[in-house]
Amino acid sequence: MRRITAYLLRFVSNEKSNSSLRRKGCLTTAELINAERVLIHQVQSHTFSEELKALSSGRPVSTNSKLKSLHLFLSQGLIQVGGRLQHASKPEFQRHPILLPARYKLTDAILEHTHLKLLHIRPLGLLANTHLRYWPQNGRRSARRIVHKCITCFKAKPTSRQPFMGDLPAAWVNQMRPFARCGVDFAGPIFLRNGSHKVVLTKTYIAVFICFSVKAIRLELVSSLSADAFLAALRRFMARRGTCFDIYSDNGTNFVGAHRELRALYGKSSTRRTVQQILTDEEITWHFNPPGAPNFGGLWEAGVKSAKHHLVRCIKSAHLSFEELNTVVNQIEACLNSRHLYQ
Repeated sequence: MRRITAYLLRFVSNEKSNSSLRRKGCLTTAELINAERVLIHQVQSHTFSEELKALSSGRPVSTNSKLKSLHLFLSQGLIQVGGRLQHASKPEFQRHPILLPARYKLTDAILEHTHLKLLHIRPLGLLANTHLRYWPQNGRRSARRIVHKCITCFKAKPTSRQPFMGDLPAAWVNQMRPFARCGVDFAGPIFLRNGSHKVVLTKTYIAVFICFSVKAIRLELVSSLSADAFLAALRRFMARRGTCFDIYSDNGTNFVGAHRELRALYGKSSTRRTVQQILTDEEITWHFNPPGAPNFGGLWEAGVKSAKHHLVRCIKSAHLSFEELNTVVNQIEACLNSRHLYQ
């Protein structure tokens, strides 16, 4: 657009001048700058006619104008934006950019040219470099629109379609006794302070049990990630909340080990009665997520996130003793269970 205008202006100038003064060959920088000024002047005359008329007669912009806050002034026939950089040692157009209308072909062409010149720069960088010479109205929105319309940028960052979410499992939507079906996961490690004179830090974990029926949460402190420690926490949990019919978990080694140990205990006649007494004469069915599918455990992963939300903000970087940490964990459990429970 600028080069075509420059050739037209050269043709008009050559027709008016003598043959010795006619310009030939490639366009010069001065001709391109002059063509750009002519284009911008035409656009401003069409878009900002009232402001241009007021500034040409030496009057300020009307108070009803949307451009009043820009402190406009006229320089070499073009409307420029005022500011507080008059005494800065920068070029004139950096101190006072040229005003351009929003959603206009010339404005979009300048933004597209800058976007390609700067190797497909992002919207904020595009706007910052455009402000070195021009001030487009609604510049941030215009820069985002130009980048969004760029086919190269669109192909370089494709957006994948979100697949349709599957139906919720039957264990999640059917009403049962609380904690009859639950999911379990571990949070941690948390450093525990042991000893009074010589303090030793040991790792401890939190077993998070979440009910599938009402989404209630039970938090149990576990000394390690071994199967024995988890079985002890499971027995404490069932002693308080009742026996679980189904337990869902990921494929952690401690959960798999606990599952194998329970099956081994059931297979021995000498311990079958003891285990049945512990599990209130009901066997536990353990369900493992498919390997490499953490999305199956979104319910108890959300429970871990909720517990960590309070835990991180309460203890921060402090190292608590067992009694202190157990108190905090129980308070967090009470806080989580005081929210609205739902099916």
